[in-house]
Amino acid sequence: MKLCFDFIIRMAVIEIKNIQAVIFDLDGTLLNRQLSLQRFITGQYQRFFNDLQPVSLPDYSRRFITLDNDGYVSKDVVYQQLLQEFEITTVTWRQLFDDYLVFFPDHCIAYPDTTVMLNNLNKQGYLIGLISNGASDFQRANLEALGIVHYFNHILISEDIGIKKPDPLIFNYFLEKCALDAHATVYIGDHPVNDVYGAQQVGMNVIWKRNGSTRRPPCTDWIDDWSELGTLLQNDQQKGVFTMSELQYQIRPYADHDFEAIQRLNAAEGWSNLVARADETKRAFAASNVAYVVVIDGTVSGYIRGMTDTAITLYICELLIADSARGQGLGQALLGHVHALYPATRLEILASASSHSFYEQLGYRPFYGFRKTIDATVTTPPTSL
Repeated sequence: MKLCFDFIIRMAVIEIKNIQAVIFDLDGTLLNRQLSLQRFITGQYQRFFNDLQPVSLPDYSRRFITLDNDGYVSKDVVYQQLLQEFEITTVTWRQLFDDYLVFFPDHCIAYPDTTVMLNNLNKQGYLIGLISNGASDFQRANLEALGIVHYFNHILISEDIGIKKPDPLIFNYFLEKCALDAHATVYIGDHPVNDVYGAQQVGMNVIWKRNGSTRRPPCTDWIDDWSELGTLLQNDQQKGVFTMSELQYQIRPYADHDFEAIQRLNAAEGWSNLVARADETKRAFAASNVAYVVVIDGTVSGYIRGMTDTAITLYICELLIADSARGQGLGQALLGHVHALYPATRLEILASASSHSFYEQLGYRPFYGFRKTIDATVTTPPTSL
């Protein structure tokens, strides 16, 4: 059994207001639901033409849209009412409802520049999330159909947990699941109550996507299209692809495909324990709720890994910058980035003796702690003290 001692560095709580995560609603925000629904209704009318032909397509479409009430009336109710009003008996509401579940995703259309906007946010290192009401499989199918699901780090549909917006519990659940502080997030949605009011209740920053509406809810910012989003976020914090000493770099969440590059950094640094125990190291990254990489010209040039309870302590296990990229502030940038996610926490770091001056220059204060490594080959319990 090996017992060793090391320094732990602790940083006092500081107030950080940088936005680290951008979280979206789906219907009416990313998905142009009005256009998508109109396309679907036309397709459904054609598929069931023999049953629906007593009613004209314009009449069927207008009544469907009215009964649907922007998606806030269940489709089983919509179809039952349609068939009753138009006195259609050759097809059941269940057949039409099942057709809706299967074919609506085929007609999904995103608002203009949605993909460009998400791609830019991804490049700028934001965590991208989604909170939507609805059926889980159905909404995920719509995201897949839009071709944007791969941009999202975290997706939460109300059916997943049985809680709908605007209940603050669904927003808090998302924040806790992602280990995010509400003040470090922006939530974007179109509904004044479900989105704007709901997110405001838990302290999230809110941007209303008004889609031409003039009934502005009580929130600071609003946009009509995605070209305006970058300006709002830039005004908040001048955040994006950072520039320091003429060096451009990107900080983004760790992904599985980064592991080989991280192991090369570990090997170059001489962290042989992490290299030799590759499987355990990879599992450690998967289990850590704090894991980010810094990228220069498409190459992973550093990383930070740790864990947090989101309320008291943010603990950093490893912080490593490639030798060729040192001296340019990247370590400081990684520390600032992750602490901005959890501004209420104190930040603690296990540091080597050679790095003490680096942390002290950043205003960290040293204190003594203890570390214990258990030898897995020892099977007898230790002697009681």
